[in-house]
This record gives sequence, C-alpha cells and structure tokens, in this order.
Amino acid sequence: MAAPAVTDHASPGGETVAGRRVGAADVAAVSVAALATLALVVPTYARRPFWFDELVSLEVASSSWSAFAEYVATIEANMALYHAALRGWLWIGEGEAGVRALSVAFALGTLPIFYALARRLYDRRTAVIAVLLLSVNVSFVGYSRDARSYALTLLLVTAASYALVRAVDGSRRRDWALYGVTAALAVWAHLLASLVVVAHLVWLALERRARPVRGFALGATVLGTLLVPLALAVLLGAQHPQLEWLPRPGPQKLPGLVQWFVESRATVVVYFVGAAASLVHALLAWRRERANRPRRESLLVLWLVLPPAIAFVASYATPLYLYRYFLACLPALVLLVAAGFARLRPAWLGLGLAVVALALSVRTVESCQPDCKIRYDDWRSATAYLESRARRGDAIVAYPREVRTPLDHYLAHGRPRLLYPARWGLGGGGVALGAEDLSEAMDAAAAYRRVWLVTWWLSSEAAREAIAARATRLDEMEFAGNVGVELFRITEAGG
Repeated sequence: MAAPAVTDHASPGGETVAGRRVGAADVAAVSVAALATLALVVPTYARRPFWFDELVSLEVASSSWSAFAEYVATIEANMALYHAALRGWLWIGEGEAGVRALSVAFALGTLPIFYALARRLYDRRTAVIAVLLLSVNVSFVGYSRDARSYALTLLLVTAASYALVRAVDGSRRRDWALYGVTAALAVWAHLLASLVVVAHLVWLALERRARPVRGFALGATVLGTLLVPLALAVLLGAQHPQLEWLPRPGPQKLPGLVQWFVESRATVVVYFVGAAASLVHALLAWRRERANRPRRESLLVLWLVLPPAIAFVASYATPLYLYRYFLACLPALVLLVAAGFARLRPAWLGLGLAVVALALSVRTVESCQPDCKIRYDDWRSATAYLESRARRGDAIVAYPREVRTPLDHYLAHGRPRLLYPARWGLGGGGVALGAEDLSEAMDAAAAYRRVWLVTWWLSSEAAREAIAARATRLDEMEFAGNVGVELFRITEAGG
C-alpha cells in the first residue's frame, strides 16, 4: 500500500525511526549485517595488490596540497571528496590493509542508514531482510575492499535518499538542508551521483503531496551552492578526458546491470520474484485506493532505473556507461526485492526466498575470492621481479606514461633511471628525470647498457618498436592484469 506521511516526534527513550523508537531488534539487525560484511571482507581485503585506479587515488591523496588542488582543478575533479578523505586517512599506513580500511568503514556506515531508510519506507521485517541482503551482496562486499570512491558514494547517496524521504514526510527545513548537503557531497564523491539526484528531483515532481516552498528552496540552494566549485572545475578547468577508453555500450549492457549487481543467474531469478512481488503489491494497492500513489516504489524504481538509463543514452554522444559507476543504485534494488519478500503470502514463502537469496549471495562472494569485482593488476609481483634482476646503471621506460604511477609506489628501492616519462611524481611535481617525448628517451637510452620496458593492457607497440630498433630483447614476463616486464640490451649499432 502507499506509504502514509509519517511525522517524527521526540521520544524520551532515544532516537526514532519512522516515528518509532529504535529498539534492541533494530540494533541487533544492523549489528548482524555489519558482522556479516566484515566476515566476508576482512579475510581477503588486503590479499590483492593495489590495482591501477587505487594507485592513482593513493598518489593523488599523498601529493602536496598544491599538487592536489591542481589535479582536481585541471585533471580530474571526480572523486575529489574521497581523495581529500584519504589524505587524512593515510596516517594509518600506505599498505593495502590500511588504505582499504577507509572504504570498509564507509560500507559499514551505509548499513544503519540503509536500515533506517528501509524501516521508514516500509517496516521492521522489510528493513531486516534488506540490510542483511545488502551486507552480503557481492557488489557491496567487493567495493567495500576497493580503495576508490564507490563505497563513500554509496554511503552518501543512501544518506541523501533518507534525508529526502524525511524531508517529504516531515516538512522540516533542517531535513531539506541535510538533503542538500548529503546530495552535494555524493556528487563530490562521484560525478555520476548527480544522476541519482536527477532521479530524486523527478520523484519530487511526481509526488502529489504539497511541499513547503521554503524547505525545498533551502535544500536546492544548499545543493547548488556546494556544487558550484565542482561545476567550475569540470566546465572551465580543462579536465583531462578520463573516459576516452570507454566504448559505446551495446543494448545488452542496460539489463546486464542487474546481473552485474549479483554476479549469479540464480540470484537474478530470486531477486526478480521479490521485485515483481513488490511492484504487483503496490499496483494492486493503488487500484484499491486511487487517492494514494505507490510513492515508495516509484522512488525506488526511479533511483534504480533512471541513472543508468540516462548514462546509457548519453553514451552514444560521450561514452560514460560502466557498471561500477551505478553501484549507488544498488540499495534501491535490494530494498525493492526485500519489500517483495516481506509481502509474499504465505509468510514462510517470502522468508524462505530471502534465506535462499542470502545463501546464494554468500556463495557468490566466497566463490570469487579474493575478488571478482575488481581488476587484478599484479604490480607487486611485477616490480618485485624487476627489482630482483635490475643492475646498477639500468634504465627504465614506463609506457604509456600512466604506468609510472604503480612503479612509483611499488618500486621503492634501487629503481632504475627513469627515461620515460619525465617524472616519477604526480603531474608536474618532483624533479624531472626523463624525457617528455618517447623519441628523446630513446636517444638517451644509448648511454645505458640495459633498458627495462614496463607496460600494461593499453597499447604499447610504439615503445616496444622504438626500443627494439636500438636493442635486443633479453627477457620478458607477463603478470596478472596484462602487466608486462621486458628487458632489452642496447646494441652498439643502435641509433
């Protein structure tokens, strides 16, 4: 049935959720969910080496404030909030365990907010099923152990959705202001979170109940004001193109998002039953009570469908459709499914399907250890191999230039002389060592007896051909993630 307006009220015993006191059952449900996530994350979250994108975030976060500001303003404003948070977190350490612990913390913080949202929209049974389903979902667990902004974005989008529902239900200006803050921070965490904000605004436009103009204006003003600097950086800062490697998506990519969320065809079937039951129940209730619209379900459907749909269409002009960019839509799917399970009759059928979904999710997570969601770029083994065989006086070419970032992190001691690109450090920081042009680097290679070439999955034929024209290959190794290490001996006839 349609959710009635709920007015929160102070309770002498503590905080309230949807007008009811938070009790031991609520605390227990969230605690069990948090323990389930930790049980799936902790044993493996430090086992996988940093992949390339994580190393970029680590490099940005550990740069000087001036280099950090220049990076955000001129190269990539996306994930700026996460990079700023990571700067303050690095005192824990720069290893895999310490850095990724920040994302684990964000993921755990999402669970109580998601539970509160589920209980406000539905009831305790739905909230318990929903928070347990989210806690063991393979995408949720996978990106809980990724040192990127996805877990933070998920936290902030969930918080913004909760604040929006509170604002619409209670009409309090502070809730509208809170929505503006959390929604803006979500966009600062990931630019495509703006598409969730669009879904929120569409839902507000469809919502028939009267809204206080002042409250809505306050939320919009806060949101717009906080996003002005980010908009200026994106529009005026000559941002380096970050999505040029993305292809245009085919039609199968749009429904494929659901499969990506759960990584299991069996789970897709069970989720389909839950989501269908939720939507059918809402439709039947709407037909019985024409005065009330299925506002809960319309919010969830818009949150789930509109962001990827907009990105999919936009990708035929500028490709930006990538499954992990829509992790922030996962709570809508899980809550829709949980609501269906909670409303199936007889009750044992819904609970049984919920248990099956939980078991399938845990099995999926366990079967793809240490991680099936994130690239496995084994820079750690590649640099260890290079370091163990490098000789004094060797030189190194990192190609394309982005490959410098993982080498700078893992190749700590006895690193060869850098011929290309010009610097080890971020952007323009650090002392220039190599050449900005590959041909200049090859001219400098004549002064060395041996040159190492380190490549990634991106095209590297130009560098390989340039070195081969002056040298003989002595050795080559390939590591997980298409990380290549080749050793060349410079020939006297070269050049």
